[in-house]
Amino acid sequence: MNIKAFIIHLERAAARKPIVADLVAALPIPAEVFPAIDGAALDHDTLYSNVARTSHVRPHYPFELSKGEIACYKSHRAVWQKIVDEELDAAIVFEDDAVVNPSTFEPAFELAKTHIDELGVIQFQTRPLVKNAEVLVEDAFCKIRRPEVVPLRLTATLISKIAASRLLANTKTIDRPVDSFMQLTNVTGQHIAVVEPSGISEVSDEIGGTTIQQREKSTAERISREFHRARYRWAVRRASIGRPSTLRLKNTNYRVQATLIRGFLGAAKVLPLPLRAALAGHLTNAAIHLVPSLRRRAADNLHRVFPDMDPIQRHQILGQVARNTGRTLTEILFNQEFAAQAEATPINGPGLEALRKARAKGKGAIIVSGHFGQWEAIRHALKAQGLETGALYRPNNNPHYEPLFRRGLKAGGAPIIARGSVGNRNMIKHIRSGGFIALLMDQYIQDGTTLTFMGHPAVTSLSAAQMALRYDLPLVPIFSKRTRGGFEIIAEEPIPHTHAREMMQTFNDRLGEQVRAAPGQWHWLHNRWKIGQWNDPTPSHEA
Repeated sequence: MNIKAFIIHLERAAARKPIVADLVAALPIPAEVFPAIDGAALDHDTLYSNVARTSHVRPHYPFELSKGEIACYKSHRAVWQKIVDEELDAAIVFEDDAVVNPSTFEPAFELAKTHIDELGVIQFQTRPLVKNAEVLVEDAFCKIRRPEVVPLRLTATLISKIAASRLLANTKTIDRPVDSFMQLTNVTGQHIAVVEPSGISEVSDEIGGTTIQQREKSTAERISREFHRARYRWAVRRASIGRPSTLRLKNTNYRVQATLIRGFLGAAKVLPLPLRAALAGHLTNAAIHLVPSLRRRAADNLHRVFPDMDPIQRHQILGQVARNTGRTLTEILFNQEFAAQAEATPINGPGLEALRKARAKGKGAIIVSGHFGQWEAIRHALKAQGLETGALYRPNNNPHYEPLFRRGLKAGGAPIIARGSVGNRNMIKHIRSGGFIALLMDQYIQDGTTLTFMGHPAVTSLSAAQMALRYDLPLVPIFSKRTRGGFEIIAEEPIPHTHAREMMQTFNDRLGEQVRAAPGQWHWLHNRWKIGQWNDPTPSHEA
């Protein structure tokens, strides 16, 4: 994992230099001392160039910002920019009053590293959390929790590159201290987790207090400030959690969902698998038609691609999509039973021979497909051909449902690798050692490149093509279409090695052909044509 530490240090804070030196020596990763922006040294126009005199988001911040608070905010933003510019997977950002206890910090850091891709920002707080923080993950040494209200202080914070991009995009205007702004997860779009015990303490009081200097205040000003601070913190809490039971309701909802799914799976076992899948398809169709946001998204996507299509036909396609989704997920959850049918399905097309040649030479291969037809049938059919293929997948948000889904995926072939930096390393190790991996490449990804899909700009990951080029592996599109008698699996001609953008545009075009031929079998419920504020809206091949 490409990760380093940045220590924000104000050069004139001489008392902190030994603290910084000790911190650099104690860290298990490379560290860079980043010169903090000195608010006292900047002219007025430079310092206040992007500062709002009044709050531009709610809750309103009731205090005037000091020069030190503005400079501290700008220093953190500058480090986030370095994370993006240096293309780090993540970085841990320290302030220069942090002290590390290695025996506690190192296991906390290892756990945080493992989950930083999925969580984005993980704080190493110097004070314990309140008891009602949700536990996201834990091991024998520490826990990662999500507090209802994000704690103040940024003594040490692990930040992924994607999270850094998101924070940069949402913090262009300064109207409150940086730690106060990061509390507003509804504004930044970036949730914050906390690892504890963290192994981090801070010693600012022992070395002369904060470097963010404030003028002396009268007794009346101090009383007024305490009143406004309490009122502001109450507003932040209200904005963060709404009703006090929000987290409990979320956890209860996850448990209810998992219980219903387990109950359906248990009851459905008395039925033959095809009947189970058909029943699940009809239930999914009914459920999707009850969710306005999903209906609208699918309708908008269909109208985008087929503007002249009759609305009744688009409605029929939505029903086909919903039923296919329910059938597919049911077949995955009953993957061991589904395997018998899928493994008996022949694979046609020139891509199969390319995969056989790669296996004979001991080379790996990358299979690319989309959420089309029954995509899991592809790995089963390959496994029956002696070409076992692993898969990269996104862990489900519901921790109670996740084991069921993962168990179903494993039946199709190994290894099953969770997305993230650790997963990416395992995937690369697998393909470099001669393994095959299947990737579904038809979803929006924040750090992708804008290409076109079915005639419209669509942000697309280049990772599959980049790996194929870097390790000289075949990139083979395979599609599995449902038919009346089962499935039709086509392994297309491998995509020629040219440039990653051109290769992935070829994949988009080939998938688009499949979707146009059978629009009811593609997952129109995805927000495929989303263009984020950090994405270039112009397709790269048109720029």
